Amino acid sequence: MRTCQGVFTGPLVVAVGVLLACLCVSCLGQTEIAPEKAVTESEITAEGTVAFLAETGDELARVAVEIADDDATRSKGLMNRRSLPSMTGMLFVYEENRPRSFWMKNTYIPLDMIFLDRDGKIVNIVEKTQPLSVRSCRSVLPARYVIEVNAGFCEKYGVAVGGIVWLERF
Repeated sequence: MRTCQGVFTGPLVVAVGVLLACLCVSCLGQTEIAPEKAVTESEITAEGTVAFLAETGDELARVAVEIADDDATRSKGLMNRRSLPSMTGMLFVYEENRPRSFWMKNTYIPLDMIFLDRDGKIVNIVEKTQPLSVRSCRSVLPARYVIEVNAGFCEKYGVAVGGIVWLERF
């Protein structure tokens, strides 16, 4: 009667041992843990432009915007993006004019949030938001639109409450 004794002896045992040792050593050198969700999206899909006007009507700046006009895109917003190209942003469009509240959870980019009424008049600005914060960023007055741009944009271009914003949709 034949038995299996001795099948895993000799060169085969040495080869398997060396292979396992190599795998363990290569795993020990890995210190980076892969994130749950890869964050690669940073480009804006330009669907329109917004022009920021002073109360005098002079154009202050023009920005290419991605438009969030349904529940899914408004909920996602700029979350999980690691950068926002200069002179771009996101325009949130709502059906009705009412107080709005945003947070920065899962948003890695500091932003300026510009709240507009139904006529495109700037009614509130929240500047230099803190990334990843769950603190509420609210409009003071009812708003139908909200534009998010890189932090410091409003200060740099003189965008202020009382100004007007015009949208050109592609």
